[in-house]
Amino acid sequence: MKSFKFFLAFVLLSQISFLAKAQSDDEQLKKLEKYIENSDQSGDYNDLTDQLNFGINKKLNLNKATAFELLSLNILNPSQVRAIIMHRMEFGAFVSVLELQTINEINKETLAKLLPILAVEDTHFNFTKLGQQLKNAQKEVTGLTSISRPLSKGYETLTKDSSLYYPGSPYRYQIRFRANYNNSVQYGFNAEKDEGEDFFIRSNRKGFDYYSAHFFVSKHGILQKVALGDFQASFGQGLTLSSGLGFGKSALAMNVKRFNSGIRPYRSFNENEFLRGAGVTYGYKNFESTTFISRHKIDASTDTLNSETGLETISKSFITDGFHRTSLEINKEKNVTKTLSGQNITYKGKSLMLGLTGVFNAFDKPLILDDKIYNRNYYSGKQYFKTGFNWDYYFKNINFYGEATTGSNHANGYIAGAFISLANTIDLVIANRYYSKTFIWYNTNAFSENSNPNNEQGTYIGFNIKPYKNLLISGFVDSYKLPWYSFYADGRGKGIDYLTELNFKPNKSSMFYVRLRTKQELMNSNLTNYNGLNWYEKTNLRFHSEFKISSTVSLKMRLEFSKYVTPEKITHTGNLMYVDIIYRQFNSPFSFTSRVAFLNINDFNARIYAVENDVLYSWSVPGFSGSGSKFYALAKYKYKNIFTQCRYAYTSYYDRKTIGSGYSAVNSNNLHEINILISYGFR
Repeated sequence: MKSFKFFLAFVLLSQISFLAKAQSDDEQLKKLEKYIENSDQSGDYNDLTDQLNFGINKKLNLNKATAFELLSLNILNPSQVRAIIMHRMEFGAFVSVLELQTINEINKETLAKLLPILAVEDTHFNFTKLGQQLKNAQKEVTGLTSISRPLSKGYETLTKDSSLYYPGSPYRYQIRFRANYNNSVQYGFNAEKDEGEDFFIRSNRKGFDYYSAHFFVSKHGILQKVALGDFQASFGQGLTLSSGLGFGKSALAMNVKRFNSGIRPYRSFNENEFLRGAGVTYGYKNFESTTFISRHKIDASTDTLNSETGLETISKSFITDGFHRTSLEINKEKNVTKTLSGQNITYKGKSLMLGLTGVFNAFDKPLILDDKIYNRNYYSGKQYFKTGFNWDYYFKNINFYGEATTGSNHANGYIAGAFISLANTIDLVIANRYYSKTFIWYNTNAFSENSNPNNEQGTYIGFNIKPYKNLLISGFVDSYKLPWYSFYADGRGKGIDYLTELNFKPNKSSMFYVRLRTKQELMNSNLTNYNGLNWYEKTNLRFHSEFKISSTVSLKMRLEFSKYVTPEKITHTGNLMYVDIIYRQFNSPFSFTSRVAFLNINDFNARIYAVENDVLYSWSVPGFSGSGSKFYALAKYKYKNIFTQCRYAYTSYYDRKTIGSGYSAVNSNNLHEINILISYGFR
């Protein structure tokens, strides 16, 4: 039996290994695009990528993986997981990941996604060989510089003491250093200067505006993980604690569940969404215990008010954009010291996981929000605690999961869901959520309609139907209510959001899909003197195709229409069309991607998002409105251990004389952008 398995692994390897390598990068990029395509922001999504690719970093052991660990890879459905476990029980340990192809439920496409994620043995860190492992780690140094022209209003000649003047150069600089030894030892640092910020002078005499460093080891006996410096922590479904970026509804209709990654290194450039300190995870048999503490300064807008003890400094809001250019922005820099500590205990069985998390958070200055009706139930004060219980249970073809949380200020909330495989061709997910109007959303990123889980209750139903081998029908329906006032609703708002997508892949190199999404929301209206609530509706219809015209050249084409209808029955429409040309040759050091896009969108509310290719570790997600065109070209070249990338983008608007708003506005209808990245890998 064992010799047959080795022979089978060899045959399959020769047929599939190239396919897996070719597809892995593209598949991950497509997945990330679906998550961030409606995010309305560009920047560093590396932290989100780390969350989505946690299985790749962890190299899950196929022979020891539990049912919910396999499900957490976000690739397999419950029926496929059950088939893997039954195969393992009947035939014994897997000799190779390629042996999965002998399972009827696992097709070649799924196997290609699993190959870089799974292993058949563990990689252990050894403290006695730390020096050798640090030395032998695969290392990478990356430098990025960016510039856009014409310069914005903030660079114009103003008085030097102006609170709106950008004193620094218009260049953005980033430096990254990463080292990785078999995913068991990771360390590195980041440094960044945003455009307009000082560099080695005035407010930034130490050079860069932002520095970050991390050291992370995993798998050494009972010591499972150690994180020093900057790190992230997430448990359960993110209600009690989940630092870093989150994701909401997307065209990946089944991807509603958060995955418990515990502590992990932080390697991104968001200057506020991280923890700084130390965390450690111990494991014994089926139990894991994680303890962590973080303390660092964050940006905040502050003020003073009279109290019983005299004048008191308070924080009015936390600032997360990371810009420190003008004197107003610099005055908000690192104004509040935030201390966060917590403990998690998790039980992991073969098909059951239970977790208990406690978090204590303190600020050195109390948070006091403006006295507006929608703020009255938000958290205010200097400290709070939260406690949450999460579960993850696998039974036959059903995966039950969820988390319930409570804490200070009656911060109650829960999310409960189930993944159901009705057949090999039908998958269903149902999730019900409730976040009270007093729910404390800081350091959480649970699944929700709003950017922050608070003041919301709703039910989400998503589905995947695969009636034929090359055809996938997917979609979701989400109905939600807002029990209390919000910024957009002077009353109890509500809405319904639904999406349907038909995806057809006639062969390995071609793909076509049609997507329809409609969202109706009850929000403020100015129809009468009384600001009542009325229904708004937005609809997007997308046609997208990808295919190869030769062995080295591929095309992507998209046509998307949008419609936004106000309560007054005023309709705003828009359309976006683009064509991508991708040149990529196997074993060639050079690759090239370019796009030409045309847009005609007559209102900002009808805007259309389109994720753009960018240099490594950067993502561009513009929300287009207006009338104009855009062109960009991205070239990549690798020579030995040096990887060079350059992106040039040109945007031209026909219906305006300025681009942007405020002191970030450009006095031109044309904008040029250049990103240059150089990466060097070594041991």
